[in-house]
Amino acid sequence: MHDQASFGRWLQRHRKELDLTQAGIADQIGCTAATIQKIEADLRRPSRQIAERLAALLEIPPNDRDRFVAWARQSTRPEDAAIQFPGSESAIGAAGRPAIPGLPAPPTPLIGREQQVSALRKLLLRDTLRLVTLTGAPGIGKTRLALQVATELHDDFLHGAVFVALAPIRDPGLVATTIARAFGIHEAGDRPIIELLANTLRDKHSLLVLDNFEHLLSAAPLLAEILSTCPRLKLLITSQARLHLSGEHEFVVPPLALPDLNHLPPIDELARCAAVQVFLQRTQAINSDFELTAANASSVAAICVRLDGLPLAIELAATRTRLFTPQTLLERLHDRLAVLTGGPQDLPDHQQTLRSAIARSHELLTGGEQELFRRLSIFAGGCTLAAVEAVCQEPTGECAATILDRLASLIDKSLLRRESGDDEPRFAMLETIREYALEQLQHSGEDPILRQQHAVYYLALVEAAAPRLFEEQQGTWLAQLDREHDNLRVALRWTLDQGHVAIAARIGKALWWFWLIHGHLSEGRRWLDAILEQKQSLPAEICADLFNGAAALANEQGDYAAAQRLLQASLALHRRENNQMGIASTLGNLGLIAHMQGDHRQAIVFHEESLMLSQQLDDQRGVARTLSNLGTVAYTQGEYNQATDYLLESLALLREVGDIDGVASSLTNLGLVSCMQGNAATAGTYFAQSLVMYQELGRKQGIGLCLVGIAGVAGACGRPDLAVRLSGATTMLLDAIGVQLDRIDRANYERILAAAQEQLSPVQFATAWAEGQMLTLDQAIAEAMDIAMDFA
Repeated sequence: MHDQASFGRWLQRHRKELDLTQAGIADQIGCTAATIQKIEADLRRPSRQIAERLAALLEIPPNDRDRFVAWARQSTRPEDAAIQFPGSESAIGAAGRPAIPGLPAPPTPLIGREQQVSALRKLLLRDTLRLVTLTGAPGIGKTRLALQVATELHDDFLHGAVFVALAPIRDPGLVATTIARAFGIHEAGDRPIIELLANTLRDKHSLLVLDNFEHLLSAAPLLAEILSTCPRLKLLITSQARLHLSGEHEFVVPPLALPDLNHLPPIDELARCAAVQVFLQRTQAINSDFELTAANASSVAAICVRLDGLPLAIELAATRTRLFTPQTLLERLHDRLAVLTGGPQDLPDHQQTLRSAIARSHELLTGGEQELFRRLSIFAGGCTLAAVEAVCQEPTGECAATILDRLASLIDKSLLRRESGDDEPRFAMLETIREYALEQLQHSGEDPILRQQHAVYYLALVEAAAPRLFEEQQGTWLAQLDREHDNLRVALRWTLDQGHVAIAARIGKALWWFWLIHGHLSEGRRWLDAILEQKQSLPAEICADLFNGAAALANEQGDYAAAQRLLQASLALHRRENNQMGIASTLGNLGLIAHMQGDHRQAIVFHEESLMLSQQLDDQRGVARTLSNLGTVAYTQGEYNQATDYLLESLALLREVGDIDGVASSLTNLGLVSCMQGNAATAGTYFAQSLVMYQELGRKQGIGLCLVGIAGVAGACGRPDLAVRLSGATTMLLDAIGVQLDRIDRANYERILAAAQEQLSPVQFATAWAEGQMLTLDQAIAEAMDIAMDFA
């Protein structure tokens, strides 16, 4: 505080440093200029209310405000207050630099925005760019980012940077007056305030930051007028909607960087992830003993991901660590809006709870936009334009242009985002915002009809996809189902909860092959089990197909007893209904189970009967699949030439009908046969071709089998270390999707590892194994392809 003898003299000096008049301060805190004059002259003390308003206006740090008020009211001397107030030479903001007149001192360091700050600095220093609008979802951190940029650019502008908070302003007509006050300008006579403002700013080389402009968009033309009359002025705006002015450059503020929950990095690296850094900073401000540890790392990372990387949400969650451990807090975040409250009281109302932040944005929507906003919440994981038009329109139909205009407006206002990609447009909400929209949908009474329309739409989608999952474009259809998987889960859950078992059964019947191919084995079994619990209300043919699908998933997990039981139930129903194609398919699957259990004789009986029926039905795909199965049995029995004949014939037919998954399977089996015949080069070629196809389809179980096969190639070609690395990676992959190697593949796997153990020292083996388990899926595939090509 230096030698300042009184609060009045300090206030006078600080006011002048900020280029404010007594009338200017009086207007902003709601008193008369005469009152300020008497306070500065030490003729009166400010009331508590005026002192608190002065503290807010002069950006007194929150922790110092009680002492500031006490000093202002002369209940303590300045030297006893021991406060470093803005304007004194020792006042330092949170950013680590002296506080700047006209800019609030940042309350906390900015984390994880280095790229955005750098990009915005470059934009605002361009001679030709004068208006930048920061847009983004509620709670994304637009204000804090703008303040940091303004602080760093202050010295690049001759007349510095000025920050104007517009959140408290409700009347667009007051925008000019509010900006004018920030520059110490007041109305005089009959001259319009905009004229006074323009005259004052005409020659100023300044950066003007206008914070929270989204509710004042009708005042945007005023900004255009200011820019046109003040050629050296630049504007940095924060708003949830762009202003739609000429020359405007929109800068969309992204969420904070998030960790990959499937591959968490080491603790020290995780702690540097931006979202985790914010959580740790705010938590340690409450509890200085808190540390990121192996025990809580996964929960902390999951909290940040659950909250979409929104800084406000993460900071509010951190305050709850007073009550909860990270694991308990994570469990409670199923209801984010109820948990994320209690923000700092010195912040605006809309930043004290997550619900109020989103509600403020919702209030700015038109009635039609609010209607579409709540209806879009029915979609999980995003949706296509076709889905929006089918599910969200009124039954009487709306003009397509109306839907498009409302979608565009919701994107413009940062409540909806268009996802990047080359496919058809796809729209999604951050899950935190979607939770609020779902509340609005439930309150509206539209929820039941919207959910029914949603279920019917996705039923049509999966039934259109199902027959195409065995054709040449199956990869495209599988990818589409993968994109819609969250929506399909929503549809299944609702139809089962509401007793619409017939719809759920049709979805399950169409979807089980997708679950098999993409490795959703346990989940698929749970859905099919839930549907089959109500099988008494379903037609026999649908039940038979569901039994068959559940058996295929159980077989993939190595649960042969359950698979056999389900297949026998399926076969009985198909025979009763005289469904010859169903009988042929089920017999083939029973042959697979017998083969896995080592009963080769019975496997051949089942496969041959299936082959005969498929030939009678002229089912080329069924014939091809059965020939592949017979080739696998022959391979297991050591009849490699016979196996090769079956597999090559199968391969030709599968290519003819366009069954990519079947082609990949036959190629994998041909690779295994080549390995057993000692032809590693040929095996590598087969495995490489198969791996490319499995990767295209997203079939992780098939990828795992190819990795095992290529590990065998590496071992046979004198690289046991590479064989062990790929084996370690395969174990991680298959464990992650809940797949067990069958008896035959397990034997190959163990043979590869046994051979490597004989050639490597224990340390070499352990090192290669650990390195393999650290590989991501993409890294493992890349290594496998290199090996296959090197030894082919």
